[in-house]
Amino acid sequence: MTVSLFFRRLDFEISFGELSLTFFFFPLQPQPTEQGKVRVLSTTIVRQTEELEAESRAFAQKIQEFAEAVHGVVDGLNTQSAVIEREKMKAIGIRNIVEGEKETRRRKQRELQALVDEKAAELARMNSELASLQRIQDEQEDLISRLANNEGTGIQ
Repeated sequence: MTVSLFFRRLDFEISFGELSLTFFFFPLQPQPTEQGKVRVLSTTIVRQTEELEAESRAFAQKIQEFAEAVHGVVDGLNTQSAVIEREKMKAIGIRNIVEGEKETRRRKQRELQALVDEKAAELARMNSELASLQRIQDEQEDLISRLANNEGTGIQ
């Protein structure tokens, strides 16, 4: 009597990224049925195998749905990342403009301070010149008054 081993293969594979699960062959032993036919697997094993296959397919479907959800989340994060990066660049640009404006104001303040110093020096020079001219005017008025007094007195 020769006994042959039969194999049955579960025909699906689960893949998720780099993770891949494959179901392999397993040996079967023939068994007689009530009708006199040869059954390769016991009814319990067939039922358990079918349940396992259904559970595995459901698991594979859930993994696929999870992968799609993860893909959606990653796309959303990438979009948000791009928005954040654009806003960050805007903020850097605005900060640079503000810093440039600060420097422009400091430079303008230095220019105005130099102008104020120049005008203050000119005012001091003008005040000095005014004082000098007033002294000369006072001396001339004094001289005129002395000369007028000398003419009126007849002294020559």
